[in-house]
Amino acid sequence: MAGRAYFQVPPALARTFDHLCIAFERSLLPGYGWIFPGPGNRYNLGCGYFDADRGPHRSLRELWERFTTAFEPAAAIVRESTRLTEFRGAPLRTGLSGARFGRPGLLVLGEAAAMRYPATGEGIGKAMESGLIAADLVADALSTGAAGDGVHERYEAAFRGRFAARYRGYAVAERWSAHAWLLNLVAWRAKAGRVARCELEALMAEEGDPRRLFSRSGLLASIFR
Repeated sequence: MAGRAYFQVPPALARTFDHLCIAFERSLLPGYGWIFPGPGNRYNLGCGYFDADRGPHRSLRELWERFTTAFEPAAAIVRESTRLTEFRGAPLRTGLSGARFGRPGLLVLGEAAAMRYPATGEGIGKAMESGLIAADLVADALSTGAAGDGVHERYEAAFRGRFAARYRGYAVAERWSAHAWLLNLVAWRAKAGRVARCELEALMAEEGDPRRLFSRSGLLASIFR
């Protein structure tokens, strides 16, 4: 579950919080909040939690109240800015959970097939990747006259073959994110060392492999480098 609202932030306050912020404040676990600065000092504030069956949150709106009171940067923005939209949220399907990639004559792309990553909720990149894979297979099927011959099965096999391991890595990162002591350890190493910082940056940019940090060997490597 995730939700967000937009705020017009005064210039002086925007200069104080002029960078992307992801907040794993203890009272938000197993979830997080974010502050996304935008053009013209228009900020996206939001929060989300990973599993409705875990943690103290009875509702997404309750998590929003926690985020905008317990996390001071978010509280300051809400207190001193002009709210442009109401807080709105929705469930996000992630991790290919229950995914069906299609049937004869139909291919399912993006979030309709639960292609958002666990842990981050990022889905735009995977929607585009699924579209590219589907387009290549459809073009090939049309050129060979086999448009109805197992295209959806080849599409699913191609997507899972390329990304299934990364989804498993992001799922591990999501499970770790429910434990404050693990997050504190990762944050400490990101501040003190190179490995954890670089891997976290790559995870948020969808350029790395979360298994390189969110594993026993990755955590050990981050402690010494």
